[in-house]
Amino acid sequence: MKIAFSLHAEIEIQKRRIEKKHVLKVTRNPQQKLKKGEIWVCQSKYFDKLLKKEMLLRVFAEEDIKGLKVITAYKTSKIRKYWVKK
Repeated sequence: MKIAFSLHAEIEIQKRRIEKKHVLKVTRNPQQKLKKGEIWVCQSKYFDKLLKKEMLLRVFAEEDIKGLKVITAYKTSKIRKYWVKK
């Protein structure tokens, strides 16, 4: 699957100090993939070595015939707020 990045996503990923390879990994193989209207939210838990705690990386993407286009991504420590229990 092809994954493209919007200009906004490129800027925010850099500003938020998120490695692009992590965004790609979560987009390709998320622990959870949720549909919010026309947007996919791909998210995975991980241990942030810099912050020394468990975090959640959330990637928001639009799907079209070419693949996925990442709109934005951010990391948060509020895992309970966003994690969907099955």
